Amino acid sequence: YDSLSASYEELYGKEQAKKHKEVLSLVGKSRFGVLVDVGCGPGAILGRLTSNSSLTVGTDISPEMLRTARMSVGNDKTEFVMAECSALPFRNEASDCVISVYLLKSDSDRSALLEMVRILKPGGTLLGTFFHSEETTIAREGLQLPHPEMRIPLTDKETLFLVRKGLSLE
Repeated sequence: YDSLSASYEELYGKEQAKKHKEVLSLVGKSRFGVLVDVGCGPGAILGRLTSNSSLTVGTDISPEMLRTARMSVGNDKTEFVMAECSALPFRNEASDCVISVYLLKSDSDRSALLEMVRILKPGGTLLGTFFHSEETTIAREGLQLPHPEMRIPLTDKETLFLVRKGLSLE
């Protein structure tokens, strides 16, 4: 993703904007203490959520994506952390809201989902998208989310979900 960082918005911005619009409509005017965007990429949605929280944190595995996001968002309420989505460097129950758009793509991403739930406070909001194809368990059985409040098909291969924590994925 380092090589895509400079042109990511040009290549995928229009496609991502539709997803971000859905996420932003679900977040609405909700207020959070800490909001974490896992796989924040160039920071397009993160920058639009800073007014919804006291602190926003963007994580990504790509140093160049984080650099681009830092320049794009550029405020003192946002921190950026290089991290693998399946090993987030946050304590348990550290975040009021976790968002992840365009990250969960296969059955192997369950560890990333478990990490997002781990850092989410009880009563917190988990909002994200997952991809599915005919070959995956996700396609056959769904993302096995604990009591999802909402699932919105975005395309025939991607679904937006919203979950409030008071749940267990173990």
